Amino acid sequence: MQQALAMGEWDIITLQQVSGFSGLYDSYTPYLEQLIAIVGQAQPQAKIAWHMTWAYSQFTAHNSFPNYNKDQMTMYNAIVDVTKSCIVPNQSFSGIIPSGTTVQNYRDRDGNDKTIETKYITVSDGYHLQTYARVAAAMTWLRTLTGLSLDDITCTSHANVKFVKDY
Repeated sequence: MQQALAMGEWDIITLQQVSGFSGLYDSYTPYLEQLIAIVGQAQPQAKIAWHMTWAYSQFTAHNSFPNYNKDQMTMYNAIVDVTKSCIVPNQSFSGIIPSGTTVQNYRDRDGNDKTIETKYITVSDGYHLQTYARVAAAMTWLRTLTGLSLDDITCTSHANVKFVKDY
């Protein structure tokens, strides 16, 4: 982290918890304040934003999923609760990038369908994002960090992926 901070002068620095612990309150203390202090010392001019991670697919075999009773909504709700209790009241953060909510809202379109999940949301491991969901997360970053209106952005293709309008 210190090497990256020394690479130049940054405008915005984002922090996040590793996904498997992102809904576990005790994993944030005292480490979060230590990381904020390191950033503040190295880049006092930079704003710090929080990246809220997403819950795993209901179909994942990730070794951290048992922390949430192997239940996607339990994990999502835990991530939201920790964000509300640890991040929102922390004055060090200039904003929250709600990728976790974006991905969950994207999922809620089709319920708990494994075919939809692996085609549009996560790859077969159940926690890395598929191209469609990556674009949705990227647009969440864009909107949060710049304030630009997403209504003015048209995305019709990315590499060899043709986007389906509904997704």
